[in-house]
Amino acid sequence: MRYWGNYVRYRTKEAFVVAAVFFSSACLLQMFHVPPLTSNETNGQSHSRIKIRSIDDDVTDDDVILKFEKPVNVADPKPTPVKVRGLQNLPKEFRVNLKEERALFKYRIEPDRVVGANGLLNTRRMQGHTWSGPYMSGAVVYLVASNIQHIDRRSLLRETWGSIRDLEGRKIELVFIIGTNNGRQSGIMTSDIVTENSVHGDILQFVGDDHLATNVRLAALQWAGNSLPGDFYVALTDDDVIVNIPYVMDYVTAESPPVVPPASVIMTSIEGGGSIVSSQSQRMFCLDGYEESEVTKRDGHDSVNMSVYSSMKYPPYCPGDLVIMPVSVAQDISQVARVTQPSLPPHLHQVFITGILRRKLNRGDDNIVAAGRQGGYCIKYHPSKVTDAKILWQGWYDGMRHRHHIYSMSAIR
Repeated sequence: MRYWGNYVRYRTKEAFVVAAVFFSSACLLQMFHVPPLTSNETNGQSHSRIKIRSIDDDVTDDDVILKFEKPVNVADPKPTPVKVRGLQNLPKEFRVNLKEERALFKYRIEPDRVVGANGLLNTRRMQGHTWSGPYMSGAVVYLVASNIQHIDRRSLLRETWGSIRDLEGRKIELVFIIGTNNGRQSGIMTSDIVTENSVHGDILQFVGDDHLATNVRLAALQWAGNSLPGDFYVALTDDDVIVNIPYVMDYVTAESPPVVPPASVIMTSIEGGGSIVSSQSQRMFCLDGYEESEVTKRDGHDSVNMSVYSSMKYPPYCPGDLVIMPVSVAQDISQVARVTQPSLPPHLHQVFITGILRRKLNRGDDNIVAAGRQGGYCIKYHPSKVTDAKILWQGWYDGMRHRHHIYSMSAIR
């Protein structure tokens, strides 16, 4: 009997505990119960009467913060945009590779100031593969698209911004890209170009027509990719452009400060797998304008026929007169150009090189950057206003006089 009495008391106590738990749960549910909305309030959508707030919002004394997950069937009014990726977003006429690679450019003359016995590359070899040595802390080679007849323009650039050879340890070299014009008579003899290069050491002459803007730049990028170290920078510009050297060099320094491998490396992912490991970012910098989604023109100036370019918009590209990139990127672009039909008109060379070929690398559009300071990096001058160009450069140079720099003897001072 004593056993059964203890058993009954234990079960009775357990029943009271269970009843108390159910009663407490019912009270809590009643406190937080939200009656359903009527049909005229819902309008066919799912809502909540409780105002969802973030802990970062301003809170008043009357506010009650309740953390609720957003209903899964409520669409986000601002969906996260997907970054436009590379190869699959190009028109078919550029997405498909040529069956055979186009021939490499050949060169008649190369710049002694870069490849000669006392040139830039020899200075780099003396220092070793590092930017921490005594000779240089970086290098930018400016590839200037010129014409075999533009002797006066080349002279002006050598007297102005092209006269700066070193700015606070960063080496600067100017290389003019001209063609042989396929034997077409231009009034300038081959011996004249050889003499010009022997005096200044800054001519790169390729076998081809320098009136075709696309070929001039592709020849320059191929030479840079095959001749310069991968951690050098190259800049594409024209012989009627005055470059603000201190602004540009400061920008390059800020974007890619000198590092000592392997203390610092940057990995760039490639779509579809793989990566590039380098001491610098594999990006292209637009220092004279940036177009993110320009509509393809079908009539008027700069128009393109549907059979040539079928997409409604161009990929992001640099439309201006100054583009900077690491040599490694220049090499990649020149290689992919050999399997891509250059069917765009020559006046759209920026679209082809910095837009189509860049995107064809299949690394997305994160590898093209608009400079933070739009304007001020360079000015395009009219060839008839040489005096104005000299005055402009003089003002820029006066702003950098206090900084350590080296200039050539032909410089205007």
